[in-house]
Amino acid sequence: MLNFIYTRCTEDCPTHMVLISRLQSMINAAGMAEQVQFITIATDTEDVQSTRELMRGYRTSFGLDSSNWRFLFRGEEDSADTTVKVAEAYGLKFVPVEEEAMQMHGVVTHVIDQTGQMRARFHGLSFEPVNLVSYVNALVNDEHSRR
Repeated sequence: MLNFIYTRCTEDCPTHMVLISRLQSMINAAGMAEQVQFITIATDTEDVQSTRELMRGYRTSFGLDSSNWRFLFRGEEDSADTTVKVAEAYGLKFVPVEEEAMQMHGVVTHVIDQTGQMRARFHGLSFEPVNLVSYVNALVNDEHSRR
C-alpha cells in the first residue's frame, strides 16, 4: 500500500491517514502483516527538519504499527520537490498554493503487488476499506499459491 500526503494539510491528509490506519488494522488482524507493507510519502517542500518533526507525530497520532508501516521523506541533499516528482510518477499532482502555504492535491491509495506492479488505485476517502482488504487478500493468496 502506498499513499502520499502533505504533512501540513489539515483536512484530507489527516482523514486519509485515519483510513490508512484502519486498513492497516484490518490487514494485520487478517494475518497479512508480514505480507503487506504500508508506505506513506510526504510531499512537503518546506525545510526537512520541520517536516520530520511533523512526521514523528503521525505514527502516534494515527495509531500506526511501525512493524509494517514506513513514512518516507526526502533527504537533506535532495531538492525540495523530490517527493512531489515521485507523486507525479504515480499520477498525482501536489500543487503549491503560495498564499495559503498549502498544497492542493488528490487522495489516492495505491496497491502495488509483490513484483512492484501497480494493481489498483482507490481514489478518495469514501471507499469501503473491506473492499480494499479483500482485494489485497486475493493478491496475497495468489502469491502464496504460486510458491
